[in-house]
Amino acid sequence: MKSIEAETVAEGLLDIYSRLGFPKGILTDQGSQFTAKVTGEINRLLSIKAGTTSPYNPKCNGLVERFNATLKAMLKELCEEKPKDWDRYLNPLLFAYRENLNSPYAAPLVIVKKPDGSDRYCVDYRQLNTKTVFDAEPVPDQNEIFAACS
Repeated sequence: MKSIEAETVAEGLLDIYSRLGFPKGILTDQGSQFTAKVTGEINRLLSIKAGTTSPYNPKCNGLVERFNATLKAMLKELCEEKPKDWDRYLNPLLFAYRENLNSPYAAPLVIVKKPDGSDRYCVDYRQLNTKTVFDAEPVPDQNEIFAACS
């Protein structure tokens, strides 16, 4: 993100939601970008229950803190191996994290033979789909949401 202004963060969250689906709830720190009117209105329109952590208490959100520590270690190693172009490898790095069998979001890559004998690479989402909650509501238009906030 270019900034942490409330509108920029709200747009970033909508971008994530449009790719991954809407969460039932979101737990954030008490940053003004998360407690701003625009963010609150988005949460209300999308029926997202918002909660905040206690100030200066990282234990409150232990799963995120564990992820941050793991990601930090992976990024450090990546930067040491590829100091000039480490940013090109962010998506593969996140893919490697999600492929870890300890991750609840693991979706293994499967090689399937085509009739002509060549290989087709597929992602097996069956296990991940058991953890995914179906949302029958369509994704609202981003402009509608921001218009309702102004």
